[in-house]
Amino acid sequence: MCAVVRFIAVKRVFVRSGPRGLREVRTLAQRSAGPAKEIKALIEQSASRVDTGNELVHGAGGIIAEIVQSVQQVTVIVAEISSASDEQTTGIEEVNMAVGQMDEVTQQNAALVEHASAAAQSMAEQATALREAVAVFRINDTADGAAYTYSTHSTRGPIRRAVTPSTRALPSMLVIPVRARKSPPSWPFS
Repeated sequence: MCAVVRFIAVKRVFVRSGPRGLREVRTLAQRSAGPAKEIKALIEQSASRVDTGNELVHGAGGIIAEIVQSVQQVTVIVAEISSASDEQTTGIEEVNMAVGQMDEVTQQNAALVEHASAAAQSMAEQATALREAVAVFRINDTADGAAYTYSTHSTRGPIRRAVTPSTRALPSMLVIPVRARKSPPSWPFS
């Protein structure tokens, strides 16, 4: 387009001035050639910069798309972390409940151990009392029947009295003939 404009401008000058205008036309052409080359270079440079800018815009668009995708991935990861945190909170609450229940059971067991210890001590005392109560009886087997010896302890020493089944000095529930019993007694707790 620049060439057409130049040609038209040169033709007008040539028509008006004749041969003298030819020199002016050449001078004008030489003057306009430099700026035309500069304009052409600037246009090419601008076109090149526009292309470079276009490429940068496309590159930036790709980078922005990657950033958006990364943000979406981070959002998913944060949601998973939140879900895992909720599950951990629930798990910790369940562990706390279990520890509380174990503490209650431990306290109950401690109370049961105290009761069992007290019961064992009471039974030991009762057994000692029974052993002392039964220790006064001695069983002797004779040919004519069972004979029992009853002894009481005093400060001077034991006093012994022979008791036969016909002459019972003690209540009948305390005296058990040996021959009448063939098997061990059955206890109410066995």
